[in-house]
Amino acid sequence: MRNLRAQMEVARVGLLERGEAPLAPLPAVCDDATASPAVRLRAAMDHVASLLPEGGGHRMIWGFLPMRIDDRIVGVIIVYSVLPQKEHFVSVDFELFKMLGAHAASALVGAMLYAAGDARLPDATKLSSMPKNPLPSSASRST
Repeated sequence: MRNLRAQMEVARVGLLERGEAPLAPLPAVCDDATASPAVRLRAAMDHVASLLPEGGGHRMIWGFLPMRIDDRIVGVIIVYSVLPQKEHFVSVDFELFKMLGAHAASALVGAMLYAAGDARLPDATKLSSMPKNPLPSSASRST
C-alpha cells in the first residue's frame, strides 16, 4: 500500500500543478490492520480501477506472484506496474515470476528464521579467518 500511496501522491501533485482535481484517496479499509490482506487489496484494486477514465485507452495490470516453498505459500509479491512497452505477459514472464517467487520465499523464510533465532552475524575477525574457497578441493578443480 505504501508504494501505491506514493504513486498516487505523485499523480496528485501533477494534477494539482495542472489545475485539475486531485485523485480521491485510498479507502480507509486499505489501512485497517484488522481487515484481512485480501479485503485491503481488493479495496485498493477497486479504487484504482475506479480512477481509470471510461472509454478505454488505459490499462490496469496486477500480477500476484506466490512466494512458495514446496506446496506452501509463505507470501505474495504484487506487481502493479509494468513498463509501457509491456502489452501482455508471455510464457517466459511466468517462468521468471515463478523463479522470483521461489527465491523471495527462501529469503523471507531465512530472514524469519534468522530473526527468531536471534542470530548474530560473525564479527570481522571471524570472517577474515574463514577460508577463501569453502568448497572441497576436488569441487574447485575445473573438469
